[in-house]
Amino acid sequence: MYAVLMKQMLYLKMLAWLEDNIYCNPAIDDLAQYMGYSRRFVYDVFYQYGQLPIGQYIRLRRLTIAAVSLRLTRQPIAAIAWQLSYDSPQTFSREFKKRFSLSPREYRCAAHWDTAKLLKKFHPDGESLPLARFFFSAGTGLLRLSDEV
Repeated sequence: MYAVLMKQMLYLKMLAWLEDNIYCNPAIDDLAQYMGYSRRFVYDVFYQYGQLPIGQYIRLRRLTIAAVSLRLTRQPIAAIAWQLSYDSPQTFSREFKKRFSLSPREYRCAAHWDTAKLLKKFHPDGESLPLARFFFSAGTGLLRLSDEV
């Protein structure tokens, strides 16, 4: 029982550290050093509770932050790429298109904002928080919540 609680607490601490460092593209080795455990132990605990490899979690969270920034700000695409520590805007665009099947520019201009592929922050009980789906009306310039959530 104690071991389970300890691992759950470690997992939550890992999530908090990753979210605090997400803009600098954190590495698994950095997380392991911060936690004071081996890379393998950190990986196993994270996978056990997050049901997702650490590297994939980092990649998907960065892309989610980028997607939200694209839709809710007028920041240039290159600025978003640099802010999230991508090597180049081209690398960012390639990764973004692989995940969302749209270029960053197409995603920003799309009439329908499908949030299904966004990776939400995890709730402490291990469940992800729900995200609503939004639609953008080009005529009014307003976002509205979808009834299909």
